[in-house]
Amino acid sequence: MPQWEILLQGRVQGVGFRYLAREHALRLGVKGNIRNLPDGSVRVIADANEDIMGLFCDFLLLGNVFSRVDNLSTETIDKPKEYNDFEIL
Repeated sequence: MPQWEILLQGRVQGVGFRYLAREHALRLGVKGNIRNLPDGSVRVIADANEDIMGLFCDFLLLGNVFSRVDNLSTETIDKPKEYNDFEIL
């Protein structure tokens, strides 16, 4: 299964975005983690096939009533790490 790095920019810190992302990941069976970055963006590492990844990214773009995603970029990772769950870091 491919592993993806997702970078999200906008109003994505301090608005419950990581918890919402974790809920979607658990529902879709996505493994990996999410963390805030010092520049105000959020980084997600996700294990998912391409179809599930598309759904996950769609949910991330929607966010919640407090968040706003201005930019979402994805990239596959060459040397994946194995994850058993989806964690908030």
